Amino acid sequence: MIGYLLYQIAAALASFLPVRVSYFFARRISEVKYLADKYSRHSVRSNLRRVLPEGVNDGERKKVEKQVFRNFSCFVVDFLRLSNGSGRKEDSRVTVEGWERIKSALQKKKGLILTTAHFGNWELGASLLARSGFRLKVVARRHENRRINKFFNRRRERFGIEVLEQGGSKSSVLGWLREGGCIAILADRQLGGSGGKATFFGHDTVLPRAHVALALRTGAPLIPGFVRRERNGDCKVIIEPEIELSDLGKNRSAVRTGVERCLVVFEDFIRLHPDQWFVFDEVWPEKTRRKPDDLTGALSEGQRSAFASPGP
Repeated sequence: MIGYLLYQIAAALASFLPVRVSYFFARRISEVKYLADKYSRHSVRSNLRRVLPEGVNDGERKKVEKQVFRNFSCFVVDFLRLSNGSGRKEDSRVTVEGWERIKSALQKKKGLILTTAHFGNWELGASLLARSGFRLKVVARRHENRRINKFFNRRRERFGIEVLEQGGSKSSVLGWLREGGCIAILADRQLGGSGGKATFFGHDTVLPRAHVALALRTGAPLIPGFVRRERNGDCKVIIEPEIELSDLGKNRSAVRTGVERCLVVFEDFIRLHPDQWFVFDEVWPEKTRRKPDDLTGALSEGQRSAFASPGP
């Protein structure tokens, strides 16, 4: 209940405070969270060890860690402002590169699978795609807190996005693609369900594979994309070329190869902007650690359920 009330308060404040003022308060809260939430801090630190180049000293690494929390707080502000009806106003701060790749993929009449990482501002990309008239469903993990789950899903629905909870009916997903719809899946963190082994930043882990398995089964184009926050606070949507899968079979090995082709694209963006990669669980867990079940864990846990697309 406390976590839910905090989100409601944050949404109300974001609706009337100027965006720069909202960012200021969000960053101050993120600094408290960085100090108080040992679980998330440890997870970010562990993940960055795989991402940052060798030779980065402790001081530089710590700066990146803190910036992850600050940038994530701004992402939450942007999401709340979007869901409060400011989407059209925010469009002036967004540029798009590669939009023609989505249009070309949809001309194949097999639907479209979009994939991205917890990077930059994926919720903005999803809302932009939906507001542009595309029929979009996003795959989301069901939050343990029923009220928080509804809080996020109702806001996505305001954009015209339908949420598919993880583990739902496969037939509805296949039918949606056959009808020419778009499905979006974040694929840089395994959050329940069945995943598969894949090499990510040179190390094996378990990651989602549904995006590739669906593409192989249906022939739907698979396109990665990212929404990167620029230095001036604007966002740039970058649509990458379609992932080539036609040379693969349909066995487990083919799925892993397809997953790793997507991950190569993910790595390029995350390496360049590690402070915009928002994963607050260990991607390469060394041992099982208990997740926090208190106020400090509410923000990151809420956003762990936020699956959305890279957008146009």
